[in-house]
Amino acid sequence: MQELLATLRAGVEPDALKARRALLKRGPAVLPALREADRGKLPATARAQFTWLYGALGDASAADLLTGRLEDPNPSVREEACRALGKLKTLGAASKLRDLLKDGEVTVQEAAALALGRMGDADAAGLLSALLEDARQPVSLRVACAEALGLLEPARVRAALVGALRKDPSAEVRRAAIDSLRRMTGLDRCYDPEAAEPRREAATRAWEEWLAEQGA
Repeated sequence: MQELLATLRAGVEPDALKARRALLKRGPAVLPALREADRGKLPATARAQFTWLYGALGDASAADLLTGRLEDPNPSVREEACRALGKLKTLGAASKLRDLLKDGEVTVQEAAALALGRMGDADAAGLLSALLEDARQPVSLRVACAEALGLLEPARVRAALVGALRKDPSAEVRRAAIDSLRRMTGLDRCYDPEAAEPRREAATRAWEEWLAEQGA
């Protein structure tokens, strides 16, 4: 195992990725050695690989380390820390994850949004809704926000998702919104996110009528 850990510490691809896969196959038993090896000055690629492993192996004891890595200078490390914390459902990191919705790297913003959804942080609903409704944001970020909102408490997010059906110019974002609504409600309303606007209109109205009936 020491050879695998040394390869992971070096952070040279593709060898580091192969080492990560081999360590993952060994399961949680590797965690003590992993934490011991994750010390000192490491290249960003190595920090990202260690961070990924903590999440994949379900190491809740790494929560403080992972929360600290949300402030890593390298965006790939911040991104992996978001993903790991989302898998671990570490609500104690929610405040810092909400801050990362304003990160300068869109991949970090997306990972933070999805992590907040996975951990069920209802306090993030307003921020996620605002990003979803802002057509100036990248499509991939709006998709991530729609997916994250679909994992939160329905009453707090359904208006933003229904709004995206009508307003968002991206079919990809509309698909993410309708998929979240379907999972949340079990309803369909025959909405096709890729159809032209006149064809979407009746289904959109049906969703808006349903929303009004819910008192939103």
